[in-house]
Amino acid sequence: MSASVRPQGHSGFTLIEMMVVAAIVGILLLVAVPSYQRHVQAAKANTAKSDLMALSLALENHKLLHLAYPAASADSASAIRAALGNNSWQPAQTEFNYGYQPQSGSFLLTASGVGPQLSGCVLKLSGADHSANTSTSACQTQW
Repeated sequence: MSASVRPQGHSGFTLIEMMVVAAIVGILLLVAVPSYQRHVQAAKANTAKSDLMALSLALENHKLLHLAYPAASADSASAIRAALGNNSWQPAQTEFNYGYQPQSGSFLLTASGVGPQLSGCVLKLSGADHSANTSTSACQTQW
């Protein structure tokens, strides 16, 4: 009987192979993480847009019931809710500060980003002319 002889070598990865893999993973992370952060930022801005649209509907409902929009400006979600008579509008997230400004026969709603990731992101919704809705480039989204 002849026994097969196995060479006595070391199995495993060399240091160079490990460094190449680490470099490839590092390059992938450099590309993927900023892209992911932009998508997260755009998703939060889109949620704020939905919040503004829901608030716009709540204001229209208030006008139908009271024949006028709330007269006083409001600079927070709780102040807006109080001006609306604590209706069911509630923002879906806390990453934005919401504002309401009455205008002649209409209103202007704003959502301003809070925190380092969303600083500079400002969304505006006009009750009179929806084509005048704006968003800053920091929001990573458009109306």
